Amino acid sequence: WSAHETEWTSQAGRTSSLDALTDHTMAILIKETAFIARAKEVNGSFQKRGQGIFQYTCGGSHLLQGVAHATLRGFGSPSNRSKLKEQLHLLLYRFPIELEQIDAGEKKHPDFKLQLRIQRLKLTGHTLETLYRISATEMIGEADRMALEQVAAEVVKSVVMLQEIGAFKQLNNIRAAQEQLYLDLVGDSAHTLRGLRIAMGEGAVYY
Repeated sequence: WSAHETEWTSQAGRTSSLDALTDHTMAILIKETAFIARAKEVNGSFQKRGQGIFQYTCGGSHLLQGVAHATLRGFGSPSNRSKLKEQLHLLLYRFPIELEQIDAGEKKHPDFKLQLRIQRLKLTGHTLETLYRISATEMIGEADRMALEQVAAEVVKSVVMLQEIGAFKQLNNIRAAQEQLYLDLVGDSAHTLRGLRIAMGEGAVYY
């Protein structure tokens, strides 16, 4: 919606622009995913302990989507495109690691089945939405298409797993017991649906 080279000045007198904001946010994204990059370099793993990118809403999916959208709209440094590609590779690398940890957590803590299956939907749905929004551009290569299909399959599996325990039919009960859990389920379902619609060609993406 914004014209290029648009600048604004805050009440404190600081002048900024979407170019500067995009570069700043890209730098934050790189900093917060550095531990995943190090793990990828040695084909290693990591644990989710609220560090780095895991401090952000939905595991940083919205941070990545925002940086990607601004970059693909042409804001920020031209070098951000190659940086964005690396971030996509990190997302594909971390996805199976996080998924395995969630599934292992359910086996170890069956009393938290609902919570962990909602977390599974959050991970798979947001990853699907992020990847397929960006797949509308040349940023996703043919070598990554198979990975996108695997993410979509895990999304469907996540929905089925929630259906098996009647989660979608118990929204009022879930809300009465844990408001945040209810909000997570509804919100994550919305992102999942958006991702599936784009994946199936029923949702448009504009850059």
